[in-house]
Amino acid sequence: MSIDLKICMVAYACNPSGGGEHWLGWGWAETAARLGPVWLVTPPKHEAEIRAAAARINLTPVFVTLPAWLVKLSERLGSPGVWLRKFLWHEMARRVIRRLHAVESFSVIHQTTFHSFRVPFSGRGLGVPSVWGPVAGGESVPAGFESYLGKAAKEENHRRWLNRATLFLPWIRQSLSQSTVIFVSNRTTRDFFPPRHRLKCRIVPPNAVRKEDLQPLSEQPKDSEPSILLYVGNCVERRGLPLLLEAMQGLNRSQVTLVVAGAGPALAAWKKYADELAIGDRVTFLGMIPMNEVRHWYDRATAFVFPSLRDSGGSGLMEAMTRGLPVVCLDWAGPAEMIDASCGVLVAVDSPQATIHGLREAILDLTTHPTRARDLGLAGRSRAASEFTWEGKEKILVEVYSQITQPS
Repeated sequence: MSIDLKICMVAYACNPSGGGEHWLGWGWAETAARLGPVWLVTPPKHEAEIRAAAARINLTPVFVTLPAWLVKLSERLGSPGVWLRKFLWHEMARRVIRRLHAVESFSVIHQTTFHSFRVPFSGRGLGVPSVWGPVAGGESVPAGFESYLGKAAKEENHRRWLNRATLFLPWIRQSLSQSTVIFVSNRTTRDFFPPRHRLKCRIVPPNAVRKEDLQPLSEQPKDSEPSILLYVGNCVERRGLPLLLEAMQGLNRSQVTLVVAGAGPALAAWKKYADELAIGDRVTFLGMIPMNEVRHWYDRATAFVFPSLRDSGGSGLMEAMTRGLPVVCLDWAGPAEMIDASCGVLVAVDSPQATIHGLREAILDLTTHPTRARDLGLAGRSRAASEFTWEGKEKILVEVYSQITQPS
């Protein structure tokens, strides 16, 4: 489909052969190229892959390179240097876009990655209809749940303060006010923004489904006893697994087991806590395992559990949905945009005790009603196939680009 537009797309993270945000950065550009010619402004880190893929579609790559001395200086600064490098790159990209626009007269400027409102929008101030996002980063751990973060509680408090301070930076204030539409990953980030900017926000979860993700499901019945709950993802404190462990403590020993696939700094503390709750024999920590083994557990599990206290999206959730697993997650931030009552159970975050009770009730419901669990899982797969494909995102781009480029 073409809507006769000249599109400038900015993607700091972009790689056709990559994963995560790099793959998403390319996916947005490739999708936009079905609507009209695209000039993709990106760093040269994956130049070979981008040039090879761009040759097959209506896309012209434009590589913006920071001076070597500046990169070296930022590397010496550690973590602050990473953000300084991103900021300076986007400011350099802004000047490049201005020069390109003088020649090409872009219809739309759209910045997709990184998915963070802390990185300024390179299309601001150019007087061109524009889209910023999907952006996230306004999420924070719900009040009252800080004790479940362990040693990461101090870091979370610092992040919350830094987020509030970032809103006062002039280049972020300009990004918010001068973008025509803001794609936000979740309502939590939208509601974090000042009220005057919320009307221009549209909820667009960043996650996407690859065609190969929708492989045929296993035909083998899930008749394991006890039922298997599955968590797949990074083992970091904000993922809230202690809430799930406490929920399991109140379940009959023969009903449910938990399998945790992943590694990270919180893993040792989670193992210790499971032993302290006297449920260590019902929790299997697999560590990091190959994807083919992960798929094996998706096929065996009764439900996917994701008690994350702060997440902008959730690639594990998407994998579970494509594998036909019902999802139990918190009604908060990114996961709450991906899951609804048709394909899983959203647990409120009113208080830790209420959340633990809600997790326990959801687990009991799904493990004692296999037909309901199966129906929710199939509905989740259908939702992933219809709403999280690049074809679905193309419809969003057609709608939004057409709307903002029409003469007023």
